[in-house]
Amino acid sequence: MTAFLEHEGIAYDILTDELLDEEGLKLLQQYRVVLSATHHEYVTTGHYDMIDEYTHNGGRFMYTGGNGWFWSVGSLPAYSAAMESRNFHDIGERMLTDGTQGGLMVETGRKSGVVFGLDMGAMIFNGSSPYRKLEDADNPRAAWIFKGTSEGQVFGEYGIDRVKGGVVGFEIDKYNPGSGAPRHLLHLATNEPLLPKIEDVKTGTLPLTIAYHPAPDEMWAGADMVFFETPNGGAMLSTGTICWMSSALENGYDNDVAQITRNIIARFLDPSPFPAVVESELKDVDRVPENPEYD
Repeated sequence: MTAFLEHEGIAYDILTDELLDEEGLKLLQQYRVVLSATHHEYVTTGHYDMIDEYTHNGGRFMYTGGNGWFWSVGSLPAYSAAMESRNFHDIGERMLTDGTQGGLMVETGRKSGVVFGLDMGAMIFNGSSPYRKLEDADNPRAAWIFKGTSEGQVFGEYGIDRVKGGVVGFEIDKYNPGSGAPRHLLHLATNEPLLPKIEDVKTGTLPLTIAYHPAPDEMWAGADMVFFETPNGGAMLSTGTICWMSSALENGYDNDVAQITRNIIARFLDPSPFPAVVESELKDVDRVPENPEYD
């Protein structure tokens, strides 16, 4: 991420978790755009809530990673630079020293789909895949994201993975409309076929199940790129894969992943408001099972 910003001549500051703990939401509110790169897996509930409030008060956030916002951790009161994680403890023993709930973020009542539009989907270490644009990529609300790209409907067939390069790889997040993702979300791209062996990761009330493929069960794994506007002129863009920024470096930053990243940062820095979302673009999502009918 920093290499890309410096190549593009974009000024930036680096905010650490410890700084967020010390200064809170007012630190984020100094910036029009906040970027979270690659693998923001272990975070506090406070960090999650800050991003939620930041984007609901006009902040614009770009999440260019995968497997982010997954575990709830805390800092030790006696040594704030140390992170406490209880993700491998029994569910009943996951309270942290600072009094907050540890374990999976979903165990705290916070689903990543609500704030970031995506949930953790899988781990893949046997070769990566490209993305394929979907119909929403042509929606006027998001067409600017792909301005100046040239690779066609399928893009990002390159990257850091030495087994098989691709923008979709290592650890990936997927769009799950039943997990609280905003109804006006635009589903911009999805993965081309993933290469086995794949480790499905699915959060829920268990709260975590893992399955491996090839297997007889239906595959859950997937990676998706999404965009949606938030209140007061804010916005969220999630790329859904750890390999996003490493793919942007390909061919001296002359590729579609880099161009898309440029477009997003430039538009997010532009204070102009986003167009209003019309009622017809709200996705019809039934998140609550219907009551059974009785004779």
